[in-house]
Amino acid sequence: MNPVVTARVPEGVRARGVDVLREIGSSTSELINAAFEYVIKERELPKPRARQEDALQSHKISPEQLAQAASFMESVKVSVPAEWEDAPFEDLLDSAMKERYAHLR
Repeated sequence: MNPVVTARVPEGVRARGVDVLREIGSSTSELINAAFEYVIKERELPKPRARQEDALQSHKISPEQLAQAASFMESVKVSVPAEWEDAPFEDLLDSAMKERYAHLR
């Protein structure tokens, strides 16, 4: 028989947690077992996920990084013939493939 684990949890947290567990088709026992498995594997307590706006904030590009990126993009630009300007990419690719592999026909 499996031992019983007892823990003190604020009533409001327990009630909300049990409701969510029920919604997702799980139980308190499954939660506790998953938490123990996590701690055994990771050797730390689970951490809350970063809120989406926090994650976005940490990925904002600085003005200096933006200038560096723009400079890099400018440095790798190549000039193309004028007849390519309005041609669809698929047409240009098809033409290049025919030219490059014509000898295989």
